[in-house]
Amino acid sequence: MNTQASTTTGGDATRADAPKLTTTKSFAPAWKAIAPIAVAVVLALLPAPSGLPHHAWYFFSIFAGVIVGLVLEPLPGAAIAIIGITVIAVLAPFVLFSPQQLAAPGFRAPSALPSPGRFRDTATRQYGSSLARSFSRLGMSELDSVNALRFS
Repeated sequence: MNTQASTTTGGDATRADAPKLTTTKSFAPAWKAIAPIAVAVVLALLPAPSGLPHHAWYFFSIFAGVIVGLVLEPLPGAAIAIIGITVIAVLAPFVLFSPQQLAAPGFRAPSALPSPGRFRDTATRQYGSSLARSFSRLGMSELDSVNALRFS
């Protein structure tokens, strides 16, 4: 038998075990997601300690933001690590190299996103000779095989 007691006052039924609504839990993910970004930005805006180059300070600020993200875990740790690596790769000219290195003649900072032409040319150099041999076995001339590689 169910002998649960309920009280009725003015038409409202209340239970003793009714769940209580809390609003602090809904804000927890928001501040946990904002805190690593805020730490990285605030540290980057602070002046670098004496003897430490600015680009190294920027790298440290991103590193500190990743550490805060790993501690608070607004996302899984692997996702935070990939985001940190991506930010470093995109900002590589600013956080990995000094202005003197960037201004040196002949220095070329790596790009996070290679141009499609560079990728195609590299792929043609790497795989072109073996494919050209395969095309020649099929009876295609060298010029036909090169054109097939370039326009495929």
